[in-house]
Amino acid sequence: MRGSPGSARKYSQRRGRVLRSVLGSCAAVLLLAIAPIAIIACAFNGVELVNMKSQFQRFPLLPDVSFTLSEPGEYAVYHEPAIYDDDNPIWLRDLARKLTGPGGVEVPILSPTTRTVSCWNENCSIQVSVFQATTPGPYHLETSSEEVAEASPSDELAIGRDQTKSLWWCIGGGFIALASITVG
Repeated sequence: MRGSPGSARKYSQRRGRVLRSVLGSCAAVLLLAIAPIAIIACAFNGVELVNMKSQFQRFPLLPDVSFTLSEPGEYAVYHEPAIYDDDNPIWLRDLARKLTGPGGVEVPILSPTTRTVSCWNENCSIQVSVFQATTPGPYHLETSSEEVAEASPSDELAIGRDQTKSLWWCIGGGFIALASITVG
């Protein structure tokens, strides 16, 4: 004897609700498991950002700057204004003009795709260019005299590791953790 069409529909609807409930519970457990990992990744990258910033080589904002890099890697040139104003920031976009590495080899300087500003203990660093150092040794940076003239005499130039990836990992980890806790 076959069941009525109504009972088959009720069974199908009940089965669908149970399946959605089980899948929802599994997703919540998975998201709650991801939250601690995302929080740890965010904290790790936050500490890395602070360490990177403390290792910057800082110089007065002059037309020519010489510095030494101890290891190859992705580096950036930062403008560090004496006073940073969120409402009226000065972005010295064309500050870095020419970079030469060990042996006088010219090193390509790239403009960042986004404007990255990182502040720590009232010291703000504005990324103005990035470059890839393939060889440790002495480097020489020529800056734009027009851009230097636009800045305050107490502003500084900083050379250090590119912070963009760590910054995005930190922000991404925070969003993932928040979403996981909210949804879970």
